[in-house]
Amino acid sequence: MPIKVLDANATGDEFTIMEGIAGAVADGARVDRAERSMDEFRRYLWPLIAERRSTPTDDLIGLLVRPSREEDRLSDEELVATCVTLLFAGHETTANLLGNGLV
Repeated sequence: MPIKVLDANATGDEFTIMEGIAGAVADGARVDRAERSMDEFRRYLWPLIAERRSTPTDDLIGLLVRPSREEDRLSDEELVATCVTLLFAGHETTANLLGNGLV
């Protein structure tokens, strides 16, 4: 699934801030920028989720909107939260793997 870049100039610190990891050191401008990037990502996801509900696909979001049982159906808010979690889980895993591999 293609995902546009949240902010081409985002740094690891901004990802840390958006994830809420304790101990992140940031100034107000950096926090504001990270929050704007997160808001932009959420606004990107809402129409994407609506599109996948109306026209199912075989990508991850398409599969998440089509549960095998109706009682497992996620709300749009839950889908957005899941997508945000997956984005940061992938980022942290990759960043830490690369960082540890270089040490």
